[in-house]
Amino acid sequence: MFNLISDSLHKVGKECPNAFVIQIGANDGISFDDTRGFLDMYDWRCLLVEPIPEFYNELKSNFKDRDNYTYEQSAIVSEDGPVEMLNVSNKAIEDNELHPGYKGMSALYPLKNGFGTDYDRDIYVKNNLSTNITVEGITFNTLLNKHNVYKFDVLICDAEGYDWEIFKQIDLQKYRPKVIRLEYINLTEEERILLVDKLKSNNYKYEVDGQNIDAADIHWLESKK
Repeated sequence: MFNLISDSLHKVGKECPNAFVIQIGANDGISFDDTRGFLDMYDWRCLLVEPIPEFYNELKSNFKDRDNYTYEQSAIVSEDGPVEMLNVSNKAIEDNELHPGYKGMSALYPLKNGFGTDYDRDIYVKNNLSTNITVEGITFNTLLNKHNVYKFDVLICDAEGYDWEIFKQIDLQKYRPKVIRLEYINLTEEERILLVDKLKSNNYKYEVDGQNIDAADIHWLESKK
């Protein structure tokens, strides 16, 4: 049975030994990431983007032996400049015996993930156990220019509801990533429609899988090598 994300990433691994990956919202590089196995298996070059200082430091520490990884400590936003984020620290999670998933819920304002809902537990954590921090914000184009990226093969994005705000900045005809994974669950219905329309109009095959939407360039996917 064909699995779009798995089979597409394996195809990249087999056909593109020098593939380049951009991962936005990388966290510590390990937690909540079921694409990590592919990055390890194929030893792809990666640009890992994480704005939260504590998690960014963990990220760099976890992959200190990788000489083909580069890092960016910024949030990807619509304009360059400092932005405020809500953050639940490791200490708050440990001291209060919170679900480890709160480590992946740091978010930009206005809050679009669980912290923006009426779920009682999330409201309590937001109001009592989280802190606001200011981080550097840059656009996607600034990210590419800063790191001299002219082409990338795989885009992975987990931005807690801001995935469309990031994705709409990307010129798919210019960069033509082969495989795309975006978090889908926290998008509005309008954003979901706009996202799917962009994928379809640029000839990407897509499917929604759990919390994510996965896509692959149709022409590349059907090509033989």
